[in-house]
Amino acid sequence: PFLERKNLLAVPWRERLFIAEGQVDVFGISSGTTDAGKPLITPRSPDFIEAFVKHTAPPELLARLEVTKVMLLLPPFSGLQRQALVAPLPGVRVILGDAKNMGASALAAAELGVEGFITTPTGLERLIESYESAGFDLSVVKWVSLGAEGMSKAKYAYLRGKLPRARFGIRFGAAEFAASRFYRCDFLDAEPDLFHPIPDSHLF
Repeated sequence: PFLERKNLLAVPWRERLFIAEGQVDVFGISSGTTDAGKPLITPRSPDFIEAFVKHTAPPELLARLEVTKVMLLLPPFSGLQRQALVAPLPGVRVILGDAKNMGASALAAAELGVEGFITTPTGLERLIESYESAGFDLSVVKWVSLGAEGMSKAKYAYLRGKLPRARFGIRFGAAEFAASRFYRCDFLDAEPDLFHPIPDSHLF
């Protein structure tokens, strides 16, 4: 049988632990919008930092793209935001943006010379609008990591067209996971919904 979110919501978080409570490093909180009525709280261990570095923001990829400044445009309770703030990313400065004030975030990003963003498809679309209305140069953006919501092929094509120099990384997972569980197929770049399972990913 499938394990659904409603099954997890019915069980107190302390009864869903696979580690000692003292080893919990952070609590993930879902948006509460997926037919649940309340957010799902998921306790997570420190290894989620390693997963972020390995699968979301590989330092070797950022170095190859010459990305030295990355801005986060995520909800303040996002587990990914915590990962990005504490993860070891040599040579990369991580900057907190305000997802609710894209105008100010775009101004700060342009002033600081930000080359990469970790956000959502909707967040990136709003950021692009703010960049264009202020006359900022979008060609400086070299890397974007998107996730946390669905994205149509049409929107993906639109975003790619606005950021022709950017390498796009698509995160695919769920609130129940500590990190992305699948990676986008690099050989079929035009198919944003084609993913492969990460080989060392384990579900319990």
